Amino acid sequence: MLNGSLTQWLWAERTSWSVIDYVAELKRRGSRCTGQNAAMEADLLRLFPAIEPAVTLYDPCLVADIEGRIMFWFLPGIVSPKRKVSRDIQSD
Repeated sequence: MLNGSLTQWLWAERTSWSVIDYVAELKRRGSRCTGQNAAMEADLLRLFPAIEPAVTLYDPCLVADIEGRIMFWFLPGIVSPKRKVSRDIQSD
């Protein structure tokens, strides 16, 4: 959960909705949620709007839901190039 001491050091954005409600809605809709049904995606966006104004992330931050549940961290540069696994590596 998001707490005040964390937001002192890190920029935070919040959604206007609960991630628990979002997951429940996806489960209710079942296998119809493919990301390829424009009408359904528009309805989901109406129920669970994006953070406004839209921002481009450059600096470390986190995104939490309205109840303070951290949904994701954006930590650019946290993994050194030496540690990254290339998509071009092919297994034998």
